Amino acid sequence: MSEKKERKTMPGEALAVVEEFEPGEGTYSNGDSVRAAAVGIAEFDLKQRKVIVKSPVKKPALPTKGDSVEGVVESAQSNVINMRILRINGKPNEANFTGMLSTRQDPQRRGRRITVAKVADLMRATVYSTKNAIIHLALERDNDGVLSTVCSICGGGVVRINDRVKCKECGYVDERMLAPDFRGV
Repeated sequence: MSEKKERKTMPGEALAVVEEFEPGEGTYSNGDSVRAAAVGIAEFDLKQRKVIVKSPVKKPALPTKGDSVEGVVESAQSNVINMRILRINGKPNEANFTGMLSTRQDPQRRGRRITVAKVADLMRATVYSTKNAIIHLALERDNDGVLSTVCSICGGGVVRINDRVKCKECGYVDERMLAPDFRGV
C-alpha cells in the first residue's frame, strides 16, 4: 500500500477531519476539518497522518544583498537612476521589481561628472541593500555598468571607444559607465 496519496485542491476545500489527519503546510484547521489554504496539490501522508498542500505557483525570487541584477533604466536623474529588474543572478525575473541606484555615492567617478546611464540603457548592478522595501543598487563590482545602449541623439547603433560610445550614424560621442562586456547595438 502507498504511503502517500495526492489530489488537486482549491482554497477552503475540506480535505480531512482532524481526527484522521493533522494540518500541515498549506492547510489550516477549521473546527473539525482540515482545509486547504491555497490552490495546489494535497498530499496525504498515511504513515504520519498529516496533510499538506503544495502550491504549483512559484513565488518570484526577491533580490537580496550581494545579488547581481540586470535591467532597463526607466528614469535617470542627476543623482538617482531607477532600473526595472529583468534578471537576478543571470536568471530571468518577471516580478517587475524596480531598483534605485544612487549616482551621488559612486566611488568610481572620482570627482568626474560622468553620465552613468540614460533611459532605455540595459545595465548590470549589485544589490547592496533592501532596507525599507527599497532595492538599493550600486556599481561596486568590476563587471557592473551599462551593457547596451543606443545614440542619445538619433537612436542609432553605437560602438565602444574606451569609456565612451560613438554613434555609427551621426558620430555623436557620449559618456557612459560601461561594463567590460558592453555589447553595443
